[in-house]
Amino acid sequence: MNGQIIRVCDKIFALARNSLTIGYKFLGGAMGYLDSMPLEEMQGIGTNGRDVLYNPAVAIREYRNKNFPRIYFHMVLHCLFNHLFNITRLEPRLWDLATDIAVESVILELGDKFSATAADPREAAEVAAIKAKLGYCNAEKLYVWLKSGGANEREIRRLEEIFKRDDHTLWRPKEKPPASGGSSSNKNEQEDDNDQDEQDNENGGGDSPQENPKPRGGSGDSDEDGDGDGNGDEDSDGDEDSDGNQGSGQKDDGGLSHNSGARDFDFWEKAGIQADLEITEFMKGDLPDSIKQNLSSIKRDTMTYNDFLRQFMVFSEEMLVNDDEFDYIFYTYGLGLYKKMPLIEPLEYKEINMVKDFVIAIDTSGSCEGRLVQKFVSKTCSLLQSASISRANIHIIQCDAAVQSDLVIKNAEDFQELLSHGIELSGFGGTDFRPVFNYVADLEKKGEILDLKGIVYFTDGYGDFPSSPPQCKTAFIFMEEPDPNYCKFPPWAIKFLMNEEDLK
Repeated sequence: MNGQIIRVCDKIFALARNSLTIGYKFLGGAMGYLDSMPLEEMQGIGTNGRDVLYNPAVAIREYRNKNFPRIYFHMVLHCLFNHLFNITRLEPRLWDLATDIAVESVILELGDKFSATAADPREAAEVAAIKAKLGYCNAEKLYVWLKSGGANEREIRRLEEIFKRDDHTLWRPKEKPPASGGSSSNKNEQEDDNDQDEQDNENGGGDSPQENPKPRGGSGDSDEDGDGDGNGDEDSDGDEDSDGNQGSGQKDDGGLSHNSGARDFDFWEKAGIQADLEITEFMKGDLPDSIKQNLSSIKRDTMTYNDFLRQFMVFSEEMLVNDDEFDYIFYTYGLGLYKKMPLIEPLEYKEINMVKDFVIAIDTSGSCEGRLVQKFVSKTCSLLQSASISRANIHIIQCDAAVQSDLVIKNAEDFQELLSHGIELSGFGGTDFRPVFNYVADLEKKGEILDLKGIVYFTDGYGDFPSSPPQCKTAFIFMEEPDPNYCKFPPWAIKFLMNEEDLK
């Protein structure tokens, strides 16, 4: 494969990543995660969640046509919304079309000037027509609509022509083709499998748990042209096949091994949740409906309340003995040699994730069960206690239709008192969420809260929400999905569904 052409393609990818990252800083980590890998056998450009495999001629053509940044953004959003994971039971053609429409709907609502194309007006007209029927466009709803006959064969072909941007063949494992120039007997297939296993072992691949993760984002390895993209003429694992193609692009499962699939699924799930947390700030609360619905459809089955709460913690340096970095060998050697004079003093600072200014609001209206409220407060405080170390400023606010009480936690003794005796609930009237936000705003004006990192509000969801977002991240915690006919959930807020296991 021509090295000069590959270097040109590397720069095309770098330009797309950089321009999109500048435009959408909350997606910076996601934009840089996918490595680019040339593969002439590809009919177009596609991703497996770990790499973008592309035909160089197609990449250059799409760049000249000013379509390449849009294709790259399209693929990143597929990964962010988990469109390519756990889809074996879905009808491929309909799921592919549903996800393409969902992603393009989000890009159009963002008003993306960094990846705009000449086809946008036509796409926008189709999206508007679909929304008139469905209300919003996320992949799951679109798939059900297509599956139930919402579009006939002719309409499906027309929609595919309009919305298809990338190649989805890498999303699904495929059967191993027979060896070229020979029979497809079991013996030959077994020999091919053995050869592949030997190659995987030599490269540190396969299913070995000791496989080192591949450097992400194209910045871990130097490249010849110095553009920082990390994609030179050779494979990032250091091996190249006889045709000059990257070895990891030739895997029999379509480029997605079991090991990399699990690791990459974990990355994209966390990236999606982080985007959910940050995009409301980026959009200043004016969150387009398609973005809200697609982010809310991200599967959070593996994310516990513990993991969710850590999103509100900040990285800080505390005066503590850092046992992880302290070397006891020289310390004890000094004590033995000089009696009372250790050679190295213990490190007095430790970098930790912690919470300082934080608000826990609990709905104490008559519709909320007191037992669950008590469990929620105990669980949240026990998690925050482990992160707050010696000092904190955590307000536990009870509210039904008005603020009933505000318990302030300042130190470890306050935490212990609360965890030992619980909290006395008060209220049990109607439901209104607005008084809490007005009360918190007053505390900030008075200087009682200096650097608020977040508000978590435990409720059943049936109440009046503020019309405008606060200046910090805000999450409403539910035990079950509220009825959308009665719960008008604001687009700027974060929704998290708990279960009984989270409260244990």
